[in-house]
Amino acid sequence: MSNTTDTPIAPRHALSGHTNAVSALTMVNGLLYSSSKDGSIREWDVSSGKELRIFSGHKRWVRSLCRGPENLLYSGSRDDTVREWSLQPTPSSATVECTRIFEGAHELGINAIWFDTFGRQRLYSGGDDGTICVWDVDVGEHVDTWGTGSQTVTAMLGFGAALFTGFTDGSVGVWDVESGETLGSWSGHLAEVSSLALANGRLYSGGNDKKVCEWDISTGELQRTFAGHGGFISSLAVSDDGKLFSGSWDATVRVWDLDTGSCVGVLEVGKRSVNALYVDGETLITGTGDGIIKIWEIGKRHAN
Repeated sequence: MSNTTDTPIAPRHALSGHTNAVSALTMVNGLLYSSSKDGSIREWDVSSGKELRIFSGHKRWVRSLCRGPENLLYSGSRDDTVREWSLQPTPSSATVECTRIFEGAHELGINAIWFDTFGRQRLYSGGDDGTICVWDVDVGEHVDTWGTGSQTVTAMLGFGAALFTGFTDGSVGVWDVESGETLGSWSGHLAEVSSLALANGRLYSGGNDKKVCEWDISTGELQRTFAGHGGFISSLAVSDDGKLFSGSWDATVRVWDLDTGSCVGVLEVGKRSVNALYVDGETLITGTGDGIIKIWEIGKRHAN
C-alpha cells in the first residue's frame, strides 16, 4: 500500500479456484466465503490459503452473500433465487448442496440480499425487477414485496429499523423494515450506487460516478464526498479502527481516514477490477475480475 511514507506490499496469499469474476466476500467463524460470476460459492481457510469446500447449486452469477443465524449462509443470484447453506462441517473437499431455495418472488436477477440481524428473522432481497422481497426464514416463505418503481436494486444494507438500498439512478432509498414504507430517498451520486457500508452513525455509498458519499443516518443529509478513484467504485468495507476501504474498477483499493476525510493509502491490487472487499482486523481481502482472491496484511500501514 502506498502513500507518502509506505512502500508497496505484496499479498500473503493469492487464492485461485473461481473461473470467473469474484462478486462477493464474507467471513463466518473465521472462514472466508466467496461468490462468483461462475455460479459457485467457495470456502477458504484464510491462514493457509487452502480451498476447503465448493457450494454448488446456483445456475447463474452469484451476486451477493450474507451471514444468517446459527451457521447459515445466504446467497442471492441472477438465477432469481436466494439459497440457504448450512456451514456445519462436512467431509473435506466435499461439494455442499443448499438446505433451502427461496424462489418464485423475483422475476429478474437478484443483485443484493440482507439478513435482519436485529431479531426479526427476515431476509430481504432486491433485484432487476424493481422489487424488494421479504422472506420469513423461520418458515422459508415469501411474506411481502415492496415496489421501487422502475429502479433496479443494486445494493442493500440494514441498521435497526431501517433498510438502505442503492439504485441505478444514483439514489439511496430508505425503508421501514416493519411496514415496508419508504422513509426517504437521498440524492448525491450521478450514476448507479454499487455498494453500501456503515460506521459510527454514518452511511457510506460507493457509485459508478467514481466517488463515495457520506450520509448522516439520522437526518439523511450528505456530509462529505470522497473522490480519487479512476473507475467505478464497486465495494466498500470499514475497519475496526475507523478506516474506510473502497475498491474500484481502476484495480486499486483506497483507504480513507474518516476523521479527516483524506486518502491515507492506495493499494495496487493487480490488473483487473476490484469487485469485492472484506476487512477482518489487520487483514484485507480483495476479489477481482480475474477470479483471484488476495489476502493482504495491512497492519498499521494505512495509518497516518
